[in-house]
Amino acid sequence: MLFLFIFYMQASSLVSSIRQEDAVGSSTMESLRLRVLALVGAGISGILSFATIASADEAEHGLPAPSYPWPHKGILSSYDHASIRRGHQVYQQVCASCHSMSLISYRDLVGVAYTEEETIAMASEIEVVDGPNDEG
Repeated sequence: MLFLFIFYMQASSLVSSIRQEDAVGSSTMESLRLRVLALVGAGISGILSFATIASADEAEHGLPAPSYPWPHKGILSSYDHASIRRGHQVYQQVCASCHSMSLISYRDLVGVAYTEEETIAMASEIEVVDGPNDEG
């Protein structure tokens, strides 16, 4: 991260130098070219060093990532609906005690994991406290 910050600072100072270049002579232009070359070289060496660190770390483990024939791998295929249903059941029994599912609506489960009737039955069992009562 420090490398990226330094690279950003050098690039921003280079851009400001290019903007001021119009009023300056050719000797400063040569200095500007050298700065650009140094900045590009530093960027390339930084990218290569990150790439070699990552590949060395992966080579240390010695196991390639497995390739599974997932049923939802293609463009026109879909998710395993039974698996989604099992996952939702695990969420209800285990995870719901601490975690909310505020970003998923019950209508999103219709046709994917449950029928409309099952979803209505599940939603009717939930009690939600909403605002003040009839008395204010």
